[in-house]
Amino acid sequence: MEEKTNCSDPQELMKKLKEPFAQEDIEWRVSHLIKKDGKPTAMVVAYLQNRAIQNRLDEVFSPFGWENEYREIHKGIICGISIFFNGQKITKWDGSDLTNIEATKGGLSASMKRAAVQWGIGRYLYDLDGQWATVNPNRKTSNDVYVNSKMKVGNKDEWVKGYFTPPPLPAFATPAGYRNNQGHKNPHRGGSEQQPENKRPQTNMNQSNSHPSGFNRKEAIREINKHERVIGLDQADKKIRFGLFKKSNPGTQTTNFQDASEKELENYYYSLQPVSNIVLVAQNNDIPLRHLLDISQIVIKEEVNELFNLFFKLDNVSVQEIISMIKADAQHSRNQQTA
Repeated sequence: MEEKTNCSDPQELMKKLKEPFAQEDIEWRVSHLIKKDGKPTAMVVAYLQNRAIQNRLDEVFSPFGWENEYREIHKGIICGISIFFNGQKITKWDGSDLTNIEATKGGLSASMKRAAVQWGIGRYLYDLDGQWATVNPNRKTSNDVYVNSKMKVGNKDEWVKGYFTPPPLPAFATPAGYRNNQGHKNPHRGGSEQQPENKRPQTNMNQSNSHPSGFNRKEAIREINKHERVIGLDQADKKIRFGLFKKSNPGTQTTNFQDASEKELENYYYSLQPVSNIVLVAQNNDIPLRHLLDISQIVIKEEVNELFNLFFKLDNVSVQEIISMIKADAQHSRNQQTA
C-alpha cells in the first residue's frame, strides 16, 4: 500500500492525530446513577465513536494510507491500526474483552477505539473527569441524551428513564476556534441524507396537564402510525401491537388503543421510536434486516433474532452507535463495488 500523507514530519502528524474533536463528534455515556437532592443524577463520561476515528485517520493519511486488523486472543480481541509512513508500515495494538454474544464481533468496536488511543486519537478524553448531570423527565435541549438504566436505592434497583443535557467541554478538549456550546449541531443530522431524529412528534405531548387543549390526538396517532409502518407493526396481529402498547404502559387499564391517554400515547411513541430510527437508516443504506439485527446484537450485547428483541433495550447512545455501524458497512460495500 502506498503512503498518501502529504506530511513527512512525525511530530506534525501526531499533532494532527491528537487534535481535539468538535463537540458534535463526542458522545456521552452514563457511568452510574445516584439519587442527589431527591433527583436521579448521572455520572457521565465522554467517548468517541469509531466513525470519528475513521474520519480522522482518513483526513491525516487518506483512506489509502492506513488499515486495521483484528486478532482473537484468550478471552479477548485485539485491534491493530497500521499507518504507512516513509515507506514503512507501523502498527499499534490494543484490545478489549470478548462479549457473551457474538464474542469476536462484539470486541471489534471497543478494541479499535483503544488502538486509536495508542496513536493519540482521543487520548485527551482520558483527562476529562466524569461529570454529574441531572436526569430530567423531559428534554431540555435538542441535544439531550436519553437515559434508560437502573439506579441503586437502598437494597433495591429502580429504573430511571429521562434525559440529561451533555456538559460543555473544557477549552483544552475543543478544537482551536470552536465556540463551545454555540451552534452545536446534532452529530447525525446535516447533509442531504434524511435522518431520523430523536424528538417528540409535533403534538404538544409534553404540554402540562393544565393545558389539555395543546394535545393533538390525531397528529400523535399519525406519528405513531408512521413508526409502526417502518417497523412493520401495521401488518402485525392487533394483539401484538396492543401487547407492545401495554408493555409501554405497565399497569394500564386501557383496553382500547383509541381510548389511550396523552401520557400512554407518549410512552408508546417512545418505545417505537428507537427501533423505527435504526430500521429507517438501514433501509436508506440498503442494509438487509438480518444484517441490521447482527449489528444491533453487537451493540447491545444480547441475542437479537427479530426486531421485537430490541424494544425497550435501545437508548440514544446505542441507537447512534448502530447507525454509525450501518453507515460504515454501507460505505464499505460501495467501496468494494467501485474497486
